[in-house]
Amino acid sequence: MIAPHQRGTSVLFSEVLNGMDRLLRGEVALAKAEVRQNLRSVRQAALQFVLAVVFGVIALNILAGSAVAALIAAGLSPGFAALTLGVVLLLAAYGCAQWGIWLLDTERLTPKRTFQNLGKDFASLKAAGPGKRDQTTMGESHANG
Repeated sequence: MIAPHQRGTSVLFSEVLNGMDRLLRGEVALAKAEVRQNLRSVRQAALQFVLAVVFGVIALNILAGSAVAALIAAGLSPGFAALTLGVVLLLAAYGCAQWGIWLLDTERLTPKRTFQNLGKDFASLKAAGPGKRDQTTMGESHANG
């Protein structure tokens, strides 16, 4: 049986390529999973923006109606009631818009785990570069005699 340090360079090179292939496939799978999760957040943010627009239109309609009612009636009761409801809906629209903005924050959507793992992978590949492997193999060869 051939000792591990006596295998040919083509075998070692093939093993390195296979390992890099598995590593890259794993990173791509992780990136896909993170993108899928981020797309769900984008969908939810889009829904919040749609709700904000709907509430905003309703609020503007009510506010306009309240202004007309206030001008016609010159009595504050009917107009003030519509104005109060309009302000509440406008605040709800603002809250939905802020929630949507928060969901679309680029910091939240960045695939952090993928970038961290890629950094570790490249550091490992750099640490196990050809120069270090040759020195280790040469040291073992000299020790064995």
